[in-house]
Amino acid sequence: MANKTLPILSNNPFALIQSIKEAEKWEGYVRINPTGFVIFNTPYSGTRAGFISFINTYLKRGLNTIEKIFPIYAPAKDPRNDPEKYINTVSQLTKIARNAPLTTPEQIVAVGKAIIRVESGSDWIDNATLVGGYAAAAQKTGYPQLNKMSVKLAIPFFFITLIVILWTLKKNT
Repeated sequence: MANKTLPILSNNPFALIQSIKEAEKWEGYVRINPTGFVIFNTPYSGTRAGFISFINTYLKRGLNTIEKIFPIYAPAKDPRNDPEKYINTVSQLTKIARNAPLTTPEQIVAVGKAIIRVESGSDWIDNATLVGGYAAAAQKTGYPQLNKMSVKLAIPFFFITLIVILWTLKKNT
């Protein structure tokens, strides 16, 4: 089991930090902590929000390379951030060159998975939640969907995960 880092404890795999006014608009929003770190009800809600934010904040504004995105995503003015290290890590994890345009949904999902790894230190989001979160974000933002094979493979895992969550919630009540 992964260490319980703030992204994991908060169901916020992209480590979104926002004002309460911005955060309250998210599907699955629970609250924000004193530093503005958004807390979601499920990893799926956090993943969906993370991809929507990523698409709207970076890709739709023409910031479509790892090299352009991460100095803004993780600015150096925050002493916890090292943008150059973030760029190198995401490029290495995704096997996408730092200055190559992100042109496919599969690349965006790969970058999302790398963000989750960097922010939480582990791959704690399963493939079904990752793909489902992207699919919902793509639908919401008008971005291209993944190829059908990726979605077909993820759907059974998504429903199994949902059943386990519902069973756990029922058991704990």
